[in-house]
Amino acid sequence: MRISPKVTPLLEIDHPDGDRYVAWVSPYPSARVVTIQLGHDEHAHRSQAYRDLVKNAILWSAGK
Repeated sequence: MRISPKVTPLLEIDHPDGDRYVAWVSPYPSARVVTIQLGHDEHAHRSQAYRDLVKNAILWSAGK
């Protein structure tokens, strides 16, 4: 996947099978855009840290 070099990374990994960044803020001038590529299973969805990440991303995107 192509990820713009202009993103602001939030989370990154070092794994040969994955992209370097797994969460980032996109440089979109007229909106707040957060991308999160985590949480593909029940284990992640039950994680309080993951839930906090998603909640905070939503609040930040909404300007709160």
